[in-house]
Amino acid sequence: DIESLDAEREQYIQEQPKLYASLDLDKFCHMCLWSKSQQITCASRVKALQRTYDTPRRTAMISTMRKESCRKSDEDMEKRARQENRKKAKEAELMGNWAENKKDFCGECEWEEGMTCVERVIFLNERYMIPRERAKATTMVESNECTFSHQQKAHAPQEEKLATFCPQCRWGPHLTCQQRVEYLLYAYRDTERKSKLNALKKPSSSKEIE
Repeated sequence: DIESLDAEREQYIQEQPKLYASLDLDKFCHMCLWSKSQQITCASRVKALQRTYDTPRRTAMISTMRKESCRKSDEDMEKRARQENRKKAKEAELMGNWAENKKDFCGECEWEEGMTCVERVIFLNERYMIPRERAKATTMVESNECTFSHQQKAHAPQEEKLATFCPQCRWGPHLTCQQRVEYLLYAYRDTERKSKLNALKKPSSSKEIE
């Protein structure tokens, strides 16, 4: 049933760091350089082994870590542990009053370029079996961009600009501004917000606000 599945997921989440630590995989440095001359990161080396030899991901990580440059130092590990503790504390704080805090989650906002916050939630849920609501809290801690409160403070000028968007105005000879937005949504998989801001770069895409 759902309760037993959630309990199983929670156990997996708790045990995963221990499993990684037992193999030293917690010391894997994704963005460190495996090859300085070729500027290949350790993460890229893992992907190359997976792609070329169909090597399982963890096996590829262990192989790549034979290069000392792909292993984090004890100082890095201590720093990461402190960061993880702060992250867990923030997550616990959010989950403690989730009925209210979940209203601050911005699903269509960008977690990072090319990925929305809700896409990040889906990834965490499917990849690490983290329950959806907890994954939302994790995503909010990872990036302030995934909260409405941050968006309102950091992007107030953009919100004002979005309010001037004119769907029926002409973006070009053969397109309305709304059609331009729909094209960007289809062609570049941008969010609606980002597509509108892109379209608004043309003065004809905005309307006067009294």
